[in-house]
Amino acid sequence: MSVTGNNRHPDTPLSIRLSADGLSFYASGASVPAHEFVTDPTETTCDLLEKLRLTERIDFNAFSSAIIEVDTDRMVLAPLEAFEEGMQEHFLALNNIPVTTRDAVVVASPTPAIITIMVVPRDVVTFCQGIWGEHNVRFASPIGHCLHHGLQRTLRLFLARDFAYMALYGDKLEVARAIPYRSPADLLYHMLPLRLHHTQIRVLGRHTKPVVAQLRRYLSRVSAHAHR
Repeated sequence: MSVTGNNRHPDTPLSIRLSADGLSFYASGASVPAHEFVTDPTETTCDLLEKLRLTERIDFNAFSSAIIEVDTDRMVLAPLEAFEEGMQEHFLALNNIPVTTRDAVVVASPTPAIITIMVVPRDVVTFCQGIWGEHNVRFASPIGHCLHHGLQRTLRLFLARDFAYMALYGDKLEVARAIPYRSPADLLYHMLPLRLHHTQIRVLGRHTKPVVAQLRRYLSRVSAHAHR
């Protein structure tokens, strides 16, 4: 089933999740069908977007704007109070994240006090802005699902397709990072040095049950939480 021009969604952005090996689509409305992950190793992400547009698998013009969620570890968090426009590549360089001529640097605002600086393919940004306009394309990071400060020390772990995102809060944000993720062992390598035995660990995202089962072998306060 396609999203066609007969189904207009002027107030609903098309949400695009970009990953290392493909892309997926979803929209925040029950009337809009979800489209599963599309992958083809011979094509770039921009090629796939163009193919989908031409085949009308998704009518991009039915949406007035787009939100692009980028699944990548080429990202860094920065406090909003320390950030000025034009400093994006400076923050990336401080964290040894290179930027090439094929890259674009974009900014997301997951909380009022924190921004996320990310590196994405330049051709994807150009493609999306060509359809919806520069001011109608916004970017997001899965780490935004983790940035919620509670009353007790808590680690939030969001499982995306290629990376896991974690944020550890005590009295303030202590750790926030993206981890290349293939198995729970990858997570434990980064988690165990953080001394989490008395920390609440909340796991969100894709296929949480087997991950929670493995983490509970080493950490006691681990729970799974539903996420769209």
